[in-house]
Amino acid sequence: MNDATAFPQAFDRVAYLGRVSTPKQKLEHQREAVMRFAEEHGLSIPPAFQFEDKVRRHKQHEDGERFQALMKLVESRQLDWVLIATFDRWGVVDKDDIFILRKKLRQHDVQLWSVGDELNITGADDASFWRVAARAEAATAYVSQQAEKNIQKMVSMAEKGFAASGNAPFGLDLVCYSLADLTTPLFRVVRMKYIRPALYKIVTADGKESVSEKMPLRDKKATGYRMEPSIEADRLEAVRQMFQLYAEGMGFAEISENLWKQGYKHYDKPFGYHGVESILSNPAYIGTPAWGKLGVGQYRHAIKKTAAKIKRKSTDTITVKKAEEDFIYPTQPVFPPIVPPDLFETVKKKLQQRQHVNPSFGKRRTRERTRHPLNGKLYCPDCETPMVLGSYTPGKGKKTRCFHCGLWRKTIRKKCHSNTVPWGKLDEATEELLKLVADRIDAVETGDVSKLKEQEWLRETDLGRTIEAIVAKANERLHSPAERKRLAEFVGADVEPYDLEADVEAADNPRPLLEVAFAQYARQFEADAAPLVKELADINDELEGIALELPKQRMKPTIYARLEKRAAELEARKADIEPRTIPLTDKAKAILEQLAGIKATIRQTDKAKKAELLDAFLERVYPIFDVQETGPKKKRRAVVVGFRFVPRKDAEKIMPDTMEYRHSRTGTGSSRPPR
Repeated sequence: MNDATAFPQAFDRVAYLGRVSTPKQKLEHQREAVMRFAEEHGLSIPPAFQFEDKVRRHKQHEDGERFQALMKLVESRQLDWVLIATFDRWGVVDKDDIFILRKKLRQHDVQLWSVGDELNITGADDASFWRVAARAEAATAYVSQQAEKNIQKMVSMAEKGFAASGNAPFGLDLVCYSLADLTTPLFRVVRMKYIRPALYKIVTADGKESVSEKMPLRDKKATGYRMEPSIEADRLEAVRQMFQLYAEGMGFAEISENLWKQGYKHYDKPFGYHGVESILSNPAYIGTPAWGKLGVGQYRHAIKKTAAKIKRKSTDTITVKKAEEDFIYPTQPVFPPIVPPDLFETVKKKLQQRQHVNPSFGKRRTRERTRHPLNGKLYCPDCETPMVLGSYTPGKGKKTRCFHCGLWRKTIRKKCHSNTVPWGKLDEATEELLKLVADRIDAVETGDVSKLKEQEWLRETDLGRTIEAIVAKANERLHSPAERKRLAEFVGADVEPYDLEADVEAADNPRPLLEVAFAQYARQFEADAAPLVKELADINDELEGIALELPKQRMKPTIYARLEKRAAELEARKADIEPRTIPLTDKAKAILEQLAGIKATIRQTDKAKKAELLDAFLERVYPIFDVQETGPKKKRRAVVVGFRFVPRKDAEKIMPDTMEYRHSRTGTGSSRPPR
């Protein structure tokens, strides 16, 4: 089975594995590559067979929960193939790990296909296998080596007063100079918009201006950026006022509101809470921009002006805020202070004395550990931005977890609305959704004609279309008298007129429609496909002969060209007839097996597995609000009355279109079903 030329087929049981090491890496890229490959080749990967881990390579086999779940399927022989985006996503460290895992997959007749490498890892010869493995290992070693060189270069640049990155703090511009002449600027870059998309104004030495979404190109060996006070005078005034207001006792949110009323913006929006804090703590405003304040590298950090190798635990945060003695400052001020140094020191001391709710703040950036199955999938219906985790305490009672509009939170309640969604209502809706999905699968598995006809959603799915094709083919066969006699014996009913569904329903003890249709289709397909199967075998034999003959004819160009042409013709014919030798029943049975696995997951009490299932087939969820105006001041009050569930494109087997669920307003505890 483990042949290097083996390739995943439509009837195979296929799983997908994705892995990232850091939050900056995107699982979506791997998922899209694999799903695009699956779609192009007619492969079906059910949500229950999609596994994604956020864990470092050397920890995947120990701490990768999803990897362990995948290996259980491998060991129970429930899979034929595992698809990965590229070889390094498999997560191996040395040759022993590689060969042990490869051998384990082979033992259980499971093959590993790398989409990016276009290689059957388990079937490849050792030379091909190691070429791919070496590329993955070499990439890691190269990145580690480059990290040290980059840090050394950036320390040197920062000490000379050059900007070591392409970002400048608010109120400062990046000005490009030739390394040989620091008296005449080449051009200035003024950031006009921060993200989505970024926007830059480029001002050349002769005063010409242009706008771009990308930083301008420059010769990095001959030129460098230096930070200078912005030519946007209102930004400098906003920074000065910010320091003054904080020194006078005003809080971050109050400062933002005060500046907004005066017309001062953070590019094109109000100053955010943490944006104010970041500006107030930045020494760039006294002419000494610091580099290396945060440790973000995967392999090395700049510690005491050297590239120090770091060791991380799996629970460590990725971004580390370093001690001030590890900051890299220019040896002399780069430009005159924007803020008086004595005012900066006053603000700095006040920030140091400030009490934080999180005692680790200022040492490490910590992330919210509370999770919900629909984190990142719930979107505000008013502004289309993702909703974020929050909480509220109704009537000073027990704290209730919820989601709020992310834009409302980010802009300090300036834009959109809070649009609060309690977890309880969201959980109730998702449970009803999963119940409906399980009921749909039940209806298909029974094979009952009347139930199948009631499933309007089924007609819109690949499974429904496949079943219709199988039933149509089975009906065609009933025009044969001999076949009608066989069907009468099989279903226990007369077969006049020739209607498979009617005959099955009319039987004394009717068999499930799918069982009858599959049996009828299989008999016809075997007879119809027999000539194609023989032709395919002959083609494979001839191709094998050509493969053996080609090396012998290299010195005879005419014969060699004829053999190549004949091989191309055979390959084209093989590609045409091979799919026609695979019965539709194989595809339908594979999908039914996958649906059975999904139903089993839904019926379990394991919340983690249900969460993975929801993540696999839901693209977005929109809450539905009933907006009212209450009280004498007509205060806005939004109450969640339902949800719209938007499926992912590859989830059409069980959820071909958007489904809406509404909570009951009767107070009886009942709910209208999703529709």
